[in-house]
Amino acid sequence: MENIKSYEVIYALISSLSDDEKRIAKQYLLAFDKKKRAYIPKIIMLFNHIIINENDKNPPLEDLYPSKNKAAFQLLCYHLRDKVLESLILEVNINRPGYTSAIGKATIECNKMLMQARLCFTKGQSQLAISLINTLISKGKKNEIYPVIIEGLYIKKRALNVRYGSKNSIKIQNEIVKYEHRRDAGHQSLELQNQLQSLTAFSNTISKKHIAFEKKIEDTEQKYKQYLTPNLEYNFLNLKMNYNQSIMHFETSNSYCKQLQKLMNTHKHLYREITEGSILLNQAHNYTFMGNFKKALVNAKKANHFFNDRSFNYFTLQKTTFYALYYQGKYTEAYTLAQTNKTLPQVQKTNFQQSQWNYWLAVCLFNKQEYKKSQKLLNEIQEIKKDTEGWNFSVRVLNFACSVELKNWDLGDSQIDALRNFYYRKQGLGARTNAILKIIIGLEYSYNFKEVFEKHKKELIKLKTAKGWYKWNIQTPELFLFQQWFYSQIEEQHYHPDYSDLIN
Repeated sequence: MENIKSYEVIYALISSLSDDEKRIAKQYLLAFDKKKRAYIPKIIMLFNHIIINENDKNPPLEDLYPSKNKAAFQLLCYHLRDKVLESLILEVNINRPGYTSAIGKATIECNKMLMQARLCFTKGQSQLAISLINTLISKGKKNEIYPVIIEGLYIKKRALNVRYGSKNSIKIQNEIVKYEHRRDAGHQSLELQNQLQSLTAFSNTISKKHIAFEKKIEDTEQKYKQYLTPNLEYNFLNLKMNYNQSIMHFETSNSYCKQLQKLMNTHKHLYREITEGSILLNQAHNYTFMGNFKKALVNAKKANHFFNDRSFNYFTLQKTTFYALYYQGKYTEAYTLAQTNKTLPQVQKTNFQQSQWNYWLAVCLFNKQEYKKSQKLLNEIQEIKKDTEGWNFSVRVLNFACSVELKNWDLGDSQIDALRNFYYRKQGLGARTNAILKIIIGLEYSYNFKEVFEKHKKELIKLKTAKGWYKWNIQTPELFLFQQWFYSQIEEQHYHPDYSDLIN
């Protein structure tokens, strides 16, 4: 059955709903079915099909339209999508404890009042409209919902001008300017967050531009200092937390986590479950890469309750938990976690995430001396091979080690040849990567580890001490420690990774 985009959208949306949300969505759909029909409407049949067949992504096109009317089926999917989205903002949902944050609830209520006020004006109910506007402005100020405040003030200004002239215009206009500045400050802080993400997401190194970003944060914060509100203060603290994490100043990043928690506890309107979970997740990340795995796992366990298992934060949490378990030497638990996440339905992961879990599981299988299974997984990996500087190299090196352990010398030779062609003439790979590459190429055809050791003793000692340009990065994809494996081959022992000295 071919993929139908509109069905994929509604399938993913309904699959993400809780049981209560599904129940309310169905009741909402039934509320529109006023006729006493002898058959079930197609929109209800489609909804029921998705609920009953959660693991079957094939669209029921022929079941609903035996004539295979694809256009009609697509329209049905879009109609169902709209109704489900409408049900999500029903009062019965937004008033449910834990459904949304205080700000989220207030935002929905304020936008509803804004629409109601406009409708009241068209019906000549000006007094009721102004009352609604005053209520939404008050609620907006309490929860720092600046776009709603600004629009409400503009409507109020126009309405009062019509009835009483320009008497109140200056006062209201001054309020509008104040809240526009606060809105702009919030937008600017979020734009800085986007810029920081762009600097860090697609680079394995810390550039001069990256280091200079701290000054940019300070300058922006100073510019909007007079408009500092709890929400804006939260944004800047969050920026500093992420910035310090990105330059591996994990202790400083953790200090900002504590300030964020304190600010959120002081100003209750800032509280959101996802925010609480995000702070715990960042603390878990910081503790992991500070080497405090016990605290990392405690925070990760707490954070786990706050995220939907299809969310980006959930995947990040699983990744952080894996690293904390793995570096702590809890290889069995790390293996179980990798196996669980690897086998989760593809709908819950991106292709890149799937490739990462394949790689991490392959590392665990290699440690368990299950080399064939490890190599099979590595051969399935595609997406992370696009990252030629980090993931790709780590995948290739581990795959080569599998070939050596399996004594598949012909495959090993072809892998060495591929590594040479792909990397040998590249610039900026770093001393550590170049050293590993040089040693692997030295093994070609003979696989005499002792002979290669004598020839590349300096490089191997530098890799072992892992200092300076040869330093191992704790956040690297390099979970397979090539130099330790190389020494195990010389000593004719099984490879057992030891990260303790590297992390210290």
